[in-house]
Amino acid sequence: MHCNVGPSVDARAKGILKRQKKAGKALTGQAAKIKRRANLVSQGFLDEEILDELTASVGLAGQVFYVNGSNGKLPELPGNMRLKVWVGERDACAAARAYHAHTCLGSPGTEAGRDHGKAQGWAGPQQAFALAGKHPGSDEHICNMCITAEDQAGPVGILALSLDRSARGCAVQVIHVAKRVRGPMQLPAHLWAKALECVAETARGKGSRLVRFSLVMACCQSQQGAHFWMCRMGWGGTEHARQAAHEWGLGLKWKPGTYELWYELHVRTGGGVA
Repeated sequence: MHCNVGPSVDARAKGILKRQKKAGKALTGQAAKIKRRANLVSQGFLDEEILDELTASVGLAGQVFYVNGSNGKLPELPGNMRLKVWVGERDACAAARAYHAHTCLGSPGTEAGRDHGKAQGWAGPQQAFALAGKHPGSDEHICNMCITAEDQAGPVGILALSLDRSARGCAVQVIHVAKRVRGPMQLPAHLWAKALECVAETARGKGSRLVRFSLVMACCQSQQGAHFWMCRMGWGGTEHARQAAHEWGLGLKWKPGTYELWYELHVRTGGGVA
């Protein structure tokens, strides 16, 4: 009996990557880090500390940097990565607590665990939010929707939201991605895209055609946060916020302040978002 069995999925993926690297369309290792750094500099990032942060995970084992991007589309997530949606206050808050525990090496109640979380960029205000399900003074903004990203080692990213009952207003509470998965896969953008999809679905069911997003952000993170949401996620903001965001990218650090940021999601009747 003759059995014609083709190459495995892994073998095909390796073959495709080999051809892409040979054609100069994909980079790995140090070459990927150098290219990513050059791209960031061309976008106006000049501060060495910021450049180091944004390229920290680029070129790690298993990561591929695609030179020509993806024609405006997000790159596909690796096969071992999946996004999960948690809806409702109980499940969303539980997901936030689980993410906090994992990021703190399973010991969030210890100083060593909390310090490990901080070393991952999981700052004190974010840790406090995960435990309470809200930021201090924001009793009307209880977490009721979470998007998490997980790989074989557990959760590696989270975006927490508070969507009001009318589905006309939504507060962004926390976004975080583990350092080892930061880089070309654009995981924060994947979390945001999934959040828009989920919020739109809820809004459509309640007859809401416009959802106004606002931001709940710790004062100590405000300038960097303004840069992230305005320059990377496409949010709007006041002139003061735009200036702060631009100068953070140049390495000009302001004293912590409060910047007004917003995003309007237009929900299509037949599905999708505008």
